Amino acid sequence: MRIREGQVRSATDETPFVGCARRYLERHYAEKVSLVDLARLCGTSAGHLNHVFSQEVGQPPRAFQNAVRVRKAAQLLLRGLPVKQVATEVGFHDQSHFARHFKRVMGLPPALYIERTRTTKRSED
Repeated sequence: MRIREGQVRSATDETPFVGCARRYLERHYAEKVSLVDLARLCGTSAGHLNHVFSQEVGQPPRAFQNAVRVRKAAQLLLRGLPVKQVATEVGFHDQSHFARHFKRVMGLPPALYIERTRTTKRSED
């Protein structure tokens, strides 16, 4: 089933192997997961998984995993952990690689995200 622009597909509507892949990537976000291994685990081919996952989720598996990593990183940063430690904990190779993905997903570099989020929370208190 192809999703048209503006449509959102719920997790209950996704193809079983896409659900398998999504859940695996959410649980193993910090690990290096190859597309071939992920496809084998979920019972399909790498090319088919990549294509259908992209259609149903809106991004390929690697981008999805990076987005999960960034969301987890944002939580850790707000708990006060250092950026370098967070980058490593969530599975990025180095701080610059992490910062690039963080800015792509969150719209801000990590330090600015921390500053703005803490400022917003203080003003809400």
